[in-house]
Parts: sequence; C-alpha cells; structure tokens
Amino acid sequence: MNKLKFTLPLFFVCLTGNLFAQQQVTQALYKHHFNIINPAVAGTQEGSFLNLTSRNQWASLDGAPKTTALSVGFPHRYKRVGLGFSVVNDQFNIENQTYVAADFSYRLQMSRSTSVYLGLKAGYNAYRLNFDNQNIYGYEGVVTDTSLQNYSSILSNIGAGVYLRSPKSFVSISIPRLLNTERRKRQDGQQVTATDRPHFFLSAGTAFEINEQLSIHPSFLFSAVSAAPSQLVLDATARFGKFIEAGVQYSDTYGLGGTAMMNLFDGWKVGYAYLAANSAKVNYTTHEFILKIRLKAPKLDAPASIENQSDPIR
Repeated sequence: MNKLKFTLPLFFVCLTGNLFAQQQVTQALYKHHFNIINPAVAGTQEGSFLNLTSRNQWASLDGAPKTTALSVGFPHRYKRVGLGFSVVNDQFNIENQTYVAADFSYRLQMSRSTSVYLGLKAGYNAYRLNFDNQNIYGYEGVVTDTSLQNYSSILSNIGAGVYLRSPKSFVSISIPRLLNTERRKRQDGQQVTATDRPHFFLSAGTAFEINEQLSIHPSFLFSAVSAAPSQLVLDATARFGKFIEAGVQYSDTYGLGGTAMMNLFDGWKVGYAYLAANSAKVNYTTHEFILKIRLKAPKLDAPASIENQSDPIR
C-alpha cells in the first residue's frame, strides 16, 4: 500500500496547481489590536500604545497556523491626524508571510462626543513557500518532486476603513487589503498561483454601565472574502473597575472560549484568550496572548470631546 504524506497546503498544490491564501487571521482579542484590520482606528486610543500578540491556532495540530503581530498607534490629540504601524507574521506549514503596513487616519468631529475617522493603509506582503522540510513517500521511500521548489515574492497593497466612535459605542467598516494580488510560479509547463483577495470586515459594539465599578461590553466582528466561508465572532466582556476584564466569545470558525485582560501596573496590560474547536470531529484548541504597553499618556489639557471620552475598544 502506498505511503503518502501530504500536508493540506501541499495537497492543493499538487492536485489543483492553485493556492488561495486563507482569510486574514481573526484575532480573539481584536479590539485591542484594531488598526491591523482598520487603519481608521490608528491614533484613536487614549495615549500612544504598543501591542504585541502571539496566537497559536489549533495548538495540537502539526504545522498549524501561528501568528505574531505588533502594532503601534499615536493619538490625535489636538490635531485631526492619527498615525499607526503594524507588522503581522503568519505561518502555516510550508507558507510564511509577513505583512508590514503604515496607517493614516483623519478625524471628522460630528458632535461634541461623536467622531468619524477615515483611514488609509499602505504596505507590502513578503511571501515565502518553503518545501525544505516536506517529504513525499512512495513505494521506495522518499521521492523527489522537482516541481516543488522554494518560492518567495514581495507585493504591495493598500487598504481603507471608516470608524464611527461615541463614548459608549463604535462601528467599524474596513477592507485592509483592497488589491487582488497574485503570486505566480511557472516551471516545466506548470503554474502555481496563490491569490490574495480583498477581505471585508464589519464590527460594532456598545457598553452598558451597571454601576461605577462594573460595565458590560458586547460586540461582534464579521469578515468575508470571495472563494472562502465568512467568519463571525461574538463576544461579551465585563469590566471590573480599571483592573480586570473577563468575557466569553464564540466564533463559528474557531469555537467557544473566553478572554481576560489585567492591568499589571500603570500603562501595562496583559491578556489571554482560549478557544475550543466546536466540531465533534476535531479536538483542537487555540491560545492567544497579548501585551499592551502605553508608550505615552495623553495630555491632561486635551479637548474633552476627544481625549476624555471613554474608550469602547481599548
């Protein structure tokens, strides 16, 4: 009996000759890393922040997706312009890609407490296929397939977003990568194509104050892309004073789990999310960690309508 060892991405390369890049990763703690998917959010938080995230998806699966992300946002303060920067590295078996982007946002004051932010994102994606550690087995052991060779490319992209914010609610609409780019490799009459398709993101949330020490924050994140299933994330977070946040989250892709955030000391927060796959046929879990560091606090004399309003997605 043939011994065949194919990973999922390699299977599609051999049988179809086409790779459709998986949806952009939907993070469980997306509200703390929002400018990755919407450039309009850059600079809207109180103070300058640096965010670091590590996500290990389907942890017990060999070659499972792993994502590391860094983002920085600089506040609007008196000016209407906000700036941000992000780096996202995504690894999935033979596939490794790093997306580096700069964000620009512009604030339109709608009322004393409500603002609309318009955002633009520009960056590039460094993509690499690495077959060095992949073996294909036949009757006589390991066989060589000359059509499977390492490949790399760098492609630029742009994105846009709109973000509506009031003291107790927000609405976010964005397409972080607008261009439909293709990475191609032609060899011996065969062609392998990996396609990056535009991703649409819609998110909204609100806050209910129970008392001075307790508030509830429900929200959702919906994402869609052609040639792939849409994704929906529902979550509700309870904030206890200024130190602890805890919540539950459901994803129709990654399952049911919980999230938690804690203030370590002034300007430093750490968070964790756990998701369990909701399929009876799959028993894999996802772990996500975040470190949030406030680089600079907002000025105390900043306009009340901007800096002193509550932060619904902090």
